[in-house]
Amino acid sequence: MSIPDNSRLVYSTEHGRMCPKCLKPLGDCLCDKLKRSAVPDAGGSARARYETQGRKGKGMTVISGLSLNREELEALCRELKRRFGAGGTVKDFTIELQGDRREGVVRFLSANGYDVK
Repeated sequence: MSIPDNSRLVYSTEHGRMCPKCLKPLGDCLCDKLKRSAVPDAGGSARARYETQGRKGKGMTVISGLSLNREELEALCRELKRRFGAGGTVKDFTIELQGDRREGVVRFLSANGYDVK
């Protein structure tokens, strides 16, 4: 099937909805998977900081700057949550842990070979 350069295919009767970027059926599209697995430039070392803004006074330890892909970040987040007995999540290539866990996080990451500030 030949598609002119100036058209944008969004639906095909043969395949259904199509991805506008790669022109594959949405079920076979890899655009989102590639975007999620891309590792941003960490810029040197990881940083652990404590944030309360936008959380109604509840503090979170935010770990950013790790050069890990999504799956590795989620595995590290699980390990940190288990180690500190706290809730947490991975958002936008940062790990968020409930509470002020900066000192323990810095010790844990330093012991596991990460450069942390």
